[in-house]
Amino acid sequence: MIALVLAVILLYDEIVVERGNLLVLSILTGLLAVVILEYYLSRRRNLVAHFILESSEHVALYAIDLGNRYIAFNKSDIELVEMFYGFTPKIGDNVFENLNEEEASRLSNNIERAKKGETFTFTDEVELDGKTYYWVNMFAPFYSQRKKLIGVFCFTMDITEQKLREIENERLIYQDMLTGVYNRRFIELAFNECVLNKVEPITIIMSDLNKFKEANDTYGHAAGDQILMKFGDILTKVMPEEAVVARLGGDEFGLIVNCSG
Repeated sequence: MIALVLAVILLYDEIVVERGNLLVLSILTGLLAVVILEYYLSRRRNLVAHFILESSEHVALYAIDLGNRYIAFNKSDIELVEMFYGFTPKIGDNVFENLNEEEASRLSNNIERAKKGETFTFTDEVELDGKTYYWVNMFAPFYSQRKKLIGVFCFTMDITEQKLREIENERLIYQDMLTGVYNRRFIELAFNECVLNKVEPITIIMSDLNKFKEANDTYGHAAGDQILMKFGDILTKVMPEEAVVARLGGDEFGLIVNCSG
């Protein structure tokens, strides 16, 4: 663009003063206007794209070309990669080169799906320093103006706080607050799922505590609560890991042992 501006200035005397050719000057001026407009629009698009990329504080974004080389990423993606994978991505680097075999294999599968024209999302769990993080990932192909595939775009959103709230809400809905085992609502849902999945046979155990009311009346409710908590803990430990242990109410407990089939 700068070269064209200088050319018009240098040729002004030649075109207008010496030859009086206003038509040529008009053409050059029109071309100059088009180039300036395109430059402005391109710059504006780049500024908007930059703003979108860098304003997404909780979304890590990156794009790679068909050779699996980084062509763009935002600050959040750099921070995420440094934190979880221990390296700093750079434009032109191969996206796989600093990943272990398992990580590279999973990423490769996702990229190949996107290269085939598929756009998809999934939730991922990542462990770091004893803490579990939850991400939503999206992979999608992106194309040139001529609809030719030129690369793959990915974003990762950290939904850890939201997921932990969901887990806590689920715990409040399905867990007996005193004993820590499941409640009646959950074991009924588990039983219905067994029936829907046609699991046979279904083993159901019903249990209560003999003379619990006497102990509760004699030693007080605090002692009775301790008995219920201890009994719930014993059932959880002696039953198979996949068993559903639930307190139905009072001193009554229910168990589903082989619902997994």
